[in-house]
Amino acid sequence: MKNNKLKIVIPIVAILAIIALVVGILVGRNVLIKNSEKAAIDKEAGFEDGKTATDYITLGKTSGFKYTITQKQFDESVREETDTTEDVDRPAQDGDIVEVKYTGYLDGKKEKDISAEGVSFTLGKDKSGAYKKISDAVLDKKTGDKFTVKLSAKETTEISTSKKVYKKGSELKGKVVSVGELKREKVTDKWVKETYGEEGLKTTKDFYGWIEHTLEDDAKTEIWTMCVKDAKMSSYPQKMYDDVVEEFNNDASYNADYYGYSLEEYLYDFSGYTKKTLEEAYIQETKSELVMWAIAEDQLFTITNKEIEDKYEELYEECGYDSVEAMKKDYKVSEIREAIYADKAEDYVYDNSTVTKAYKIPTK
Repeated sequence: MKNNKLKIVIPIVAILAIIALVVGILVGRNVLIKNSEKAAIDKEAGFEDGKTATDYITLGKTSGFKYTITQKQFDESVREETDTTEDVDRPAQDGDIVEVKYTGYLDGKKEKDISAEGVSFTLGKDKSGAYKKISDAVLDKKTGDKFTVKLSAKETTEISTSKKVYKKGSELKGKVVSVGELKREKVTDKWVKETYGEEGLKTTKDFYGWIEHTLEDDAKTEIWTMCVKDAKMSSYPQKMYDDVVEEFNNDASYNADYYGYSLEEYLYDFSGYTKKTLEEAYIQETKSELVMWAIAEDQLFTITNKEIEDKYEELYEECGYDSVEAMKKDYKVSEIREAIYADKAEDYVYDNSTVTKAYKIPTK
């Protein structure tokens, strides 16, 4: 019996045209979605007049950076935890931690830029330069003793708080504030548990793991600095710059209050900024923020409600609050979201770079 059903033959060209249409629709839909997500990020960044991060900044490398964590860095991080100083009533000797204060003089006149309060150093550690001369001057002196040091122009430049280059030598007149003997704890399970038990560390393995985590955080910061340095900033939104200055100065004011300084004293005397270097710090922080938003746009980062709650949970004690609820009264969700964007951008650059661990962890 014959099959009278007609066979419908669709030309291959028509099939390809249908496939192209479907693909075009899907691609267009994805582009619209991406553009929508990018616009949402730009809105969160606060860009105005339809601008995006790339109108202000051109990203350089965002991956492929290399960084090495050295044995010296590892050992110093351990020593920061194990070493303490005990004040002693005897003449200073090599290996002691000595604190001094001094006033610098140029041509017999006081010079604030080369004067300092509360400078500490290890006696005998410096083999040349200004601190070698200061170290030699206070050797065998006790707390309260005075000293005088003559510095060359190069050595004067070395102690300049403003990084000023001096063409003349100087004279320092100072006083020994304290002489401390170095005490170094041996890392044992017992010491770790007694010292860091409340932080959840119980064994030497826990302690060294914590040290490694700290060094990895430092590496992440250094790699991010490389990324920001590699970018080119043509301009910046004035509001973003103003916000950076306000936040920077608010943090500085908090620290100034803690140490008993005025804001200007903390910035210029304690921290060693000049008007020029302070402005450079504001600009650098603004550039860093623009790089963050540019990477967020490029990678289309998304943030979940859980991530926001987790961030509040992570930060509330660090920020001095008794609870998440108390922190939420002062910190808006938008501020937390920005912090998460920053974390994601830094993690992206770090995860796509190479960190070499060139150190050995003690086995005993």
